[in-house]
Amino acid sequence: MLPQGVETFAGDLPEQEQKVVWATHVAPAADLFNRKVAGTAWRSKPSWYIVATNDRTIRPVFALRTDSWWSTGT
Repeated sequence: MLPQGVETFAGDLPEQEQKVVWATHVAPAADLFNRKVAGTAWRSKPSWYIVATNDRTIRPVFALRTDSWWSTGT
């Protein structure tokens, strides 16, 4: 994340806390999506999400499309 990205991901935090987010964030492991894990949590654990109308990281239209994708069980 670039420094200016903190405002997008943590824009509702006070400036001091945004600095903490920037100072402590880390990139995910390079092989994150290649790892094999036992089981799939999204099939067995309940989950929730919020669709924000003023979200600057994920446009609401994409979040709603994801909702319909998950609800079909595909």
